[in-house]
Amino acid sequence: MLKHYIYLTLLLAKNLCVIVTEEEVKAPTRQEEQAIVENFVKGKCLKNGGENAFSDLKKSFEEAWKCISVDFGSRNPQSEPEFLHIVCTEMPSTLHSCFNIILEKVDDCLDVEEKYLPNFISEWFNHTFEAHCKGDGEVFKEHYQIYKNASCEAEDPNVPETCFSKSTVLEDLQNPDFIITKTGLCDYLEQANLCFVSLVKDLCGEFLGNYIEGHLAPTKIWCDKHANDAEGN
Repeated sequence: MLKHYIYLTLLLAKNLCVIVTEEEVKAPTRQEEQAIVENFVKGKCLKNGGENAFSDLKKSFEEAWKCISVDFGSRNPQSEPEFLHIVCTEMPSTLHSCFNIILEKVDDCLDVEEKYLPNFISEWFNHTFEAHCKGDGEVFKEHYQIYKNASCEAEDPNVPETCFSKSTVLEDLQNPDFIITKTGLCDYLEQANLCFVSLVKDLCGEFLGNYIEGHLAPTKIWCDKHANDAEGN
């Protein structure tokens, strides 16, 4: 059962990792990358939410994890079918309520043009669970087996730059006035997702590639649905 919980946790931990290589400049360390991201977020929180917004955001992650831990700790499934039933009938709404603790604090830190982000993240979460939970958990079981048994023939160290333009992302985040617009994010994710899925299929096979694609598909669903909404919605 522990592996199932780890797998479920991975579904909730979707985020962009910033790893870059800069021409003729020593690549920043992971600590330096994290500092760039943290300083960007801290600046936004201070500008839009006041002096306590960033610390409140950090606390929200602890509160959300406690919320999830309490819910998980109250359950003791005796079999895999029982676990999958709980995941697909009870956990989505419970986990979403825990997740919203973070999203509410994220909203406090956003510029007007970025107010769409909590909804974007929320619908990504909902679509992912919906896809996993078809067939009363049987699809979830199949997806978990694909994840657990995945193996790749090789690795490509250039993926972060090739597919995700990490150096450009880092450069953007060092501009305190940078705005993560809906159009900009959707265009970025469309190209990055296509590149990454194609690479995974080449290195790891169709099954894992399709699995990854299933997790990224909700971003396109959201972007197609909200492409013409007013900026910030």
